[in-house]
Amino acid sequence: VPVLGLMVSSIPGIELSGPLTAVPVINTALLIKELFLGHPGLAQTYVFVFVSTCLYAAAAIALAVRIFSREEVLFQSQASLRLFLNRRYFRPLAAPKAGDALLTLALVFPAWFYIAMQPSRAMAEGQPLTSSALVLNILLTLVLPFLLLPLAAAWYLKADLKHTFLWRRPAPRHLLAGACLGGSAWLLVLQGLAWQSLFWPLPAQQDGLEALKNLPIWSVVALLALGPALCEEHFFRGFLLSGLRQDRAGGRFWAIVLSGLVFSAFHFPLFRQPSVALLGFALGYLAWESRSLWPGVLFHLLVNGLMFTVAERVMPADYGKLGGTLPSPPPIYVAAAAVVFGLGLWLARAPKTETSEPFGTSAAQSTG
Repeated sequence: VPVLGLMVSSIPGIELSGPLTAVPVINTALLIKELFLGHPGLAQTYVFVFVSTCLYAAAAIALAVRIFSREEVLFQSQASLRLFLNRRYFRPLAAPKAGDALLTLALVFPAWFYIAMQPSRAMAEGQPLTSSALVLNILLTLVLPFLLLPLAAAWYLKADLKHTFLWRRPAPRHLLAGACLGGSAWLLVLQGLAWQSLFWPLPAQQDGLEALKNLPIWSVVALLALGPALCEEHFFRGFLLSGLRQDRAGGRFWAIVLSGLVFSAFHFPLFRQPSVALLGFALGYLAWESRSLWPGVLFHLLVNGLMFTVAERVMPADYGKLGGTLPSPPPIYVAAAAVVFGLGLWLARAPKTETSEPFGTSAAQSTG
């Protein structure tokens, strides 16, 4: 199979673009070909190829671990494939294992990538992008890979949905922490992007959302703020973080860092990914301490909502559209945001006297 992929990459006219960027073996071979030819502008493409290849490798390792952890493989000369695929043979779990989370992530990435790239392909081919088509694409990009696929995977693995997706009533202090973090992080992100643009100039780019300008503001906020907050949090801070937290060797630090880095890899252009990674770390910390998904949903909702509404009043009208160096928000606003953000981190920290359910609880323990 790998040899066939290498043969495909040698066919004349085959270029590293579109869905081929996320196809294993073929994308790596085509990237090597592009590098040898000296084609410029491959930074973002390289990231997609590198991330997808790492995810597929992790999925292969996770699948191998699942197979060779079965006694039927170790002590029998033959084992039926249904032992690994038939849900009837699965044992109930409190949350998916780390390998299951990585395996699902490897399925989510190409599904998300293929759907998310459709508007860019349409604009590149000169096709008009209507508001209804863009709304449908955004909904599919959010709901299918980040909500429906993780829910289906958790059901298939017999994982406890409430424990996996942190459907737990949050404490009032954690909701307040989410409000403080989300209400201030967007200003800190703008300041961080301004500092970043001093040594990494913002490339000129198309907005891509001009088709939504004719829609009511409440519908745009619901689409670009509420939708990502609900769907992305269910996957990144629900399914993925729940799986990574089962890895006792990694611990809290690496689970939060890895989930944050994966979260940033799903947000392009490349210029945005450092700031999105920092937001992912804060969201992961809030979810870990609160043991609940909803403070992070509030955090995510406020960041996106304020970016699309209040930021236009704070920053110049052509902010981010011309490329180059970005202006900084007013210093007094940034200072106030830093204080509120610090307060949010302090509120997010779970009190030592709080008897919250540990992440490693089994399904039998959590229900019994």
